[in-house]
Amino acid sequence: MSIAQHYNELAANYENIHPLREEAIAKIVNYIKANSVTGLTVDFGGGTGAMLQAVQAAVHLKPEQLLLIDLSSGMCAEARGKGIKAIQAPYEATTLPDASVSLAIFHESIHHTQDKLQLQQELKRVLTPQGRLLVFFQTDWYIEPSSDVLQKYVFMARKNRKAPEEVINDLLGNQFPLIKREELVSTNTVDLQFVQDAILNAALSYWNKIHIEERSSDVGKIKGEEFALIRKIACFEFMR
Repeated sequence: MSIAQHYNELAANYENIHPLREEAIAKIVNYIKANSVTGLTVDFGGGTGAMLQAVQAAVHLKPEQLLLIDLSSGMCAEARGKGIKAIQAPYEATTLPDASVSLAIFHESIHHTQDKLQLQQELKRVLTPQGRLLVFFQTDWYIEPSSDVLQKYVFMARKNRKAPEEVINDLLGNQFPLIKREELVSTNTVDLQFVQDAILNAALSYWNKIHIEERSSDVGKIKGEEFALIRKIACFEFMR
């Protein structure tokens, strides 16, 4: 199954199994305000557009100042339903004009790059001379209260996940100077249904060794009504 097909299947229910990323929204909003970003902000791999919608509401950007690019047609359709302009395209071939992007955002999406050299060339082409990149990468997560079943899935995710620096450095090379790295933490209250859906829809790239029948069985072993999802995220800021 391709990445686009995978997210097409998740699109309609995506926001039910992925809480709004408040920590990333706050970082983007504060960055736009502090740096008076008035040009085009592009969210690469922006999914359903929920994050850009929240950013727009907080900083009162005009619709033409925001753009979402995603590999999935289903995700783009969800975003357009929120009034967010969306283009279905690979990150490496955006069709955007030269020097048209003031801020490029990759929120836990840069690892879906298909050709790293083309990505570097495309970002160099579309970013303005003062353009910036904000790259978010989840470094750790856990659910409280925990259990043996939940620990199994957390362990699998950690075991197969590369360090963010390794992934990002490989994809961006030395083409974009790093300005700073910031650690972010979020805590979302989630219910039992969220936790069950998260297991059933576990990313295949992490947990493909756990058969769907085993995952379905594990769902029935989870007890509780309310949980806390704690996520640790690294945000990398690069200059063009």
